[in-house]
Amino acid sequence: MRPNFGFFASRILNRSLSVRLNFTFGKLTADDGLYESPEYRKQRNFRFSTPVTEVSGVLEWNILAKNARENSKGLSPYLFAGAGVSVLQINRDASRFNPEFFNSENVAAGLATDLARRPPGAVFVLPAGVGVKYALTPRLALAAESGYRFMFTDYLDGFSYGANPAKKDSYYRHSLGLIFSLGNKSRYDCPPL
Repeated sequence: MRPNFGFFASRILNRSLSVRLNFTFGKLTADDGLYESPEYRKQRNFRFSTPVTEVSGVLEWNILAKNARENSKGLSPYLFAGAGVSVLQINRDASRFNPEFFNSENVAAGLATDLARRPPGAVFVLPAGVGVKYALTPRLALAAESGYRFMFTDYLDGFSYGANPAKKDSYYRHSLGLIFSLGNKSRYDCPPL
């Protein structure tokens, strides 16, 4: 896990729904050499790192319908889903690969195929997850969120045929944050007089 930084702007649609535009900056890394089991990982020894800049839009569903300022006290769980783009600068390394260990397999041929292909600079992502907010004041809240990023590529780490081409890559993000509300949330879903 690596630290990330992000911010968002959202617009409340009604007491239960809001739309949100997210900007996140972070880094993804992995190293096969750090794993003792299964044994092949230390021999394959692939590693990668990439900074990630994600821009995404999501629809957020406040499960308890607490999007109005007069009803925002306490815990407020929510679910979210949407779409976005992750901009990457993949740095892959297969220099520690042990081809003798894989003499009966096609890993070396798959690695050659992977290294001949340029890693993507941007990928389409579908973020989905769950979170909870806790209102401290009518304008200030704490938030905790976990989100998974579904992807349509197997080259997030720069490797596919040398690893597992049958499975697409993905990543997740956990965050803790502070939410400051601007504007007047009370105007949504006001009862008629």
